[in-house]
Amino acid sequence: MKRKLLLGALLASSLFAATDSHAQSFTNAGLETWHNFTSATLALEAPNNWYGTDSLIAAIAPVAGSFGYSITAAKQLYKSTDSHSGQFAAEVQSKFVGNTVGNIPGVFSNAKIAIDFIGLVTGGNLSDPAAILQYLSYSQATPITNMVDTVSAWVKLESANLDTAMITVMAVKKVQASGGGDSTAVLGAGEYRILPGTNAYTRVAVPVLYQGSNVPEELIVVFTSSDPMADTVHSGNKLLVDDVAFSYKSNGTSIQQPLLAEQVALVYPNPARGTVYFNLNPRERAEEYMLTITDVSGRVVLHEQLKEAVNAKNVKSWAKGAYFYNLGNTRNGRFAKGKFVVE
Repeated sequence: MKRKLLLGALLASSLFAATDSHAQSFTNAGLETWHNFTSATLALEAPNNWYGTDSLIAAIAPVAGSFGYSITAAKQLYKSTDSHSGQFAAEVQSKFVGNTVGNIPGVFSNAKIAIDFIGLVTGGNLSDPAAILQYLSYSQATPITNMVDTVSAWVKLESANLDTAMITVMAVKKVQASGGGDSTAVLGAGEYRILPGTNAYTRVAVPVLYQGSNVPEELIVVFTSSDPMADTVHSGNKLLVDDVAFSYKSNGTSIQQPLLAEQVALVYPNPARGTVYFNLNPRERAEEYMLTITDVSGRVVLHEQLKEAVNAKNVKSWAKGAYFYNLGNTRNGRFAKGKFVVE
């Protein structure tokens, strides 16, 4: 993957509402206090009130073997003295975890992480990191009392990194499911990609977009050391995280997510449950772009010329699974392509 320098300034393609000037704190936001523990036979560590997926991998590895899968436990979350402030930061690493799965991103979150292993082995694809992430669930996240406008963190990638790292934000609320019991509704979401070349601590802010005016109850923030939707995940990719914070909205809601200056477009949320947005960089001319989406069999499910910079596509009726998109400029050949998942 070609390395790029992450531009600190964002090109805002629309205006955002004013935010509360006082940043709110996560518990142990500076990641200064840690604890050691053992999952299966693997010695692990984590910041207090923060969680990684390496303990899950260690727990399911023996069970996976009984199903004929080769999964090896590997430590992916480390206490690092390379911090932005204070003594410590969290270092999240992509690792090789056996022949069945191969390389997977390290996952680090303020919410407790669980995995539906039975659902994964019966209905998922253990060789696809993106498919594995669909079977993760989160609970006991940070309580919030209003709409969150942005989540910020100081992040850094190792200079040898080849992969793009990611931050995903979800503002959620418990609702009653149609079949009874509780379900988690995602009321707001945001996503940010940290490009290779971010080898000094950089403050990034993730805007949270909302559909409707319902106020969420909890905030989930997920850091991944590699993009799980990428064609290749490289073992050893390292993401450093420190000083995580969030800000409430003072009024209104943001209507569009910003773009990094070098990107043709931003595609989110991923995975998607109802709508996928294809937002062009404001410097691009929408009428010059063709959007093509295919399913895993190569069948074209959408092919159209764009007319607007913000393009919302309703995927509620689409079959669940992976889709591939290509945004191509018919004049100068610039393009963006990638994969998203419909849940």
